[in-house]
Amino acid sequence: MELGGDAASNETSLPSSIAIGVVAAGVIILLAFGSLFGMLLPLIAAGVALGLTFFGIGLLSHAVGINSVAPTMAIIVDWGWHRLCAFIVTRYRDGLKIGVPPEEAAVHALNTAGRAVLFAGMTVCIALLGLLVLRVGLISGLAYASVLAVALTMAAAVTLLPALLGFMGPRLLSRRERRRLSDNGPQEGHGPGFWARLGGFVSTAPPSSRRAH
Repeated sequence: MELGGDAASNETSLPSSIAIGVVAAGVIILLAFGSLFGMLLPLIAAGVALGLTFFGIGLLSHAVGINSVAPTMAIIVDWGWHRLCAFIVTRYRDGLKIGVPPEEAAVHALNTAGRAVLFAGMTVCIALLGLLVLRVGLISGLAYASVLAVALTMAAAVTLLPALLGFMGPRLLSRRERRRLSDNGPQEGHGPGFWARLGGFVSTAPPSSRRAH
């Protein structure tokens, strides 16, 4: 009886945990982008991928054994990979800031960040499929669900998201950024971000071993 109560409690707390995660992710993206539309697009893409993942897990369960934990694992994987959609949106916003038309900015974001998303996603899928070698039913079911979640998130990131980017256009920039772009024109000379500056400093700083010589 106690076990049943714990299971029911876990199932009840899962939707609230998802809601808290979505709100937290939305707040972080909103603070980073300063745009409501910029916040919504990665969440929409991840939400569509998650819905398709649940549907796919239901179909897959008729062919292979899928543990009841698989949907929870799919949620964790999907909402972890929604940051890849935010990566593509960031590249798109950078293109808009330097005066690139929305359509070209979407293409450039897909050619750069989109390729990185595909490469990372395929690497993770191959690693997860390696779990099938163990031939353990529970692990195999989790591997199938996780691969499906990653694959559908990748598909949403390189198909649905670029279409939404082209539709939204400059509205993915904050009001201040759009005002600055309208008043001052393209920001051809804007400096690199903090992480780019840090990476440049680390790559150019002489290592201690050289100083010793």
